[in-house]
Amino acid sequence: MNWETKSLIEDIDIIKRKINDAVTTFGWFDDKYFTHDSGHLLTKDEILTHGASYHEHRCYITQHIDLLNIYLKELDTVLEDIEKASSSTDQSKDNA
Repeated sequence: MNWETKSLIEDIDIIKRKINDAVTTFGWFDDKYFTHDSGHLLTKDEILTHGASYHEHRCYITQHIDLLNIYLKELDTVLEDIEKASSSTDQSKDNA
């Protein structure tokens, strides 16, 4: 395996770890704030508590969406680099 391929694999591994971190922290958020089944009727206190945290939750979710979109763009770039490396390898074999 050449150094370029190793580098691209490392790039994918880094992106994978970033996505895993985002999923983990989002899971913690879900576990902390969404503790009831969908059929649960919220009490007035639960509604007030959730309402008071609305903007915090919105910011947190928006940040995760933004992060995941950035990671997807990074992954697209690496995949394009892999395609370029693969096509240049194929061309060099054809020329041999």
